[in-house]
Amino acid sequence: MSEEKKLNIPWFKRGDVDAVIGVFFDGFSKIIVGIGVLTGVMGMSQDIVFGKIVSAIGLSAFLLLAFNTFYARHLGKKLNRDDLTALPAGIAAGSFFAWLYAIFMPVFFETNDAIFAWKVTLHANLLYGMMFVVCGFIIKFLMKHIPMEAMLGSVVGGSIAYLLMTSMADGFAHPQIQIPALFLLLFFQFGKIKTKKLSPALIAVLVGTIIGWATGVMHVSDLASAVQNIGFYVPLPQLGLLGGKAMSHALT
Repeated sequence: MSEEKKLNIPWFKRGDVDAVIGVFFDGFSKIIVGIGVLTGVMGMSQDIVFGKIVSAIGLSAFLLLAFNTFYARHLGKKLNRDDLTALPAGIAAGSFFAWLYAIFMPVFFETNDAIFAWKVTLHANLLYGMMFVVCGFIIKFLMKHIPMEAMLGSVVGGSIAYLLMTSMADGFAHPQIQIPALFLLLFFQFGKIKTKKLSPALIAVLVGTIIGWATGVMHVSDLASAVQNIGFYVPLPQLGLLGGKAMSHALT
């Protein structure tokens, strides 16, 4: 038998642009909500929010994306398949709002201490991550004895509800922006129209941006205030947050 042809997996495909846009805006919208709650409601300093929390989110997302990318390439070459896709890594809608509204804010309103609420949420997330590691070893058993619909139904339902509600709120607020952009996406998707250079998602974002500036929804002053916090933040380990009363509070 002749030797099997070596599989060549490209580093970039046209569909990657749409994927990046989708993952970016999905995660970015959650970060904006979180920043508003942490600074506006809880009064946390911007040094902590941007210098520690947001920068740590960015670093962890980068590391997870890099791992998933290289692992997908390794698995594709091992199985001789070029149709594998690396899972996106970032902020899941369900877990993000669970941490924020079910743990972070209740602890803050109970203690009036944003730093302690942060500590409790970190411990809860640590326990959640340990559970994920354990499930990684028994996932085959779970998938064999638990229907896929039971495991993914609540996650998919919650994610769809979140995406629809946030999109509808923005759509009713500024329909002149969202409706044309949505129409373009549907036009490209269902019309099966392929562009030579720009991706459909990028075209829709550009059109929505142009309409936003032309209709006065977007202002230069808003853009100037948005870039004031741009900087280079290094997320350093915060080992002092671990242990103590926060762990017992998270367990309860």
